[in-house]
Amino acid sequence: MRAPAFAVVLSAAIAGTGLGQASKAPPPPAGGTPVPAAPAAPAAARPDAPQATMTVDTTILPPQDIAAIRPGQGRMGILEVGDYTMADQTWCDIWHVEAAAGQRVTIELSSRQFDPYLQLLDPWGNKLGEDDDSGEGNAARLVFTFRDAGRYQIVVNVSGDEARIGTYTLSVR
Repeated sequence: MRAPAFAVVLSAAIAGTGLGQASKAPPPPAGGTPVPAAPAAPAAARPDAPQATMTVDTTILPPQDIAAIRPGQGRMGILEVGDYTMADQTWCDIWHVEAAAGQRVTIELSSRQFDPYLQLLDPWGNKLGEDDDSGEGNAARLVFTFRDAGRYQIVVNVSGDEARIGTYTLSVR
């Protein structure tokens, strides 16, 4: 699903090794200007306090993964208003699959409510394959052998450029 339209305040501690806690903050005012971050006190004065804060508008972040799917699983999902929006203004869900080098899979996507279209992306978002109607009826089916081990992305979308909503079944064998 698409990230909610609120800002997230991320805190990074100097002595820490990454991001601190995330919390809801008021959305940026009209015009998109971020909410100013409060100045942080020196680390010596507040050793357990965050050193710096910044505001991130989550509406511009990349899509979050819907869930993981493993070979041998079938999962149900819903394309709906508010999901990640593709360049053609259709909605999509992103699933992740862990694959071993040399592993061959068959990915199938079916729906009774829309004509399914599927893409397989490498861990960096490059398209490895796509399919529209190779499966039974109007189902999408993609057979692929992974060259390298990694976490790959399966993009569930609709065929054509008309935004459609509905339930679907995704399976990886």
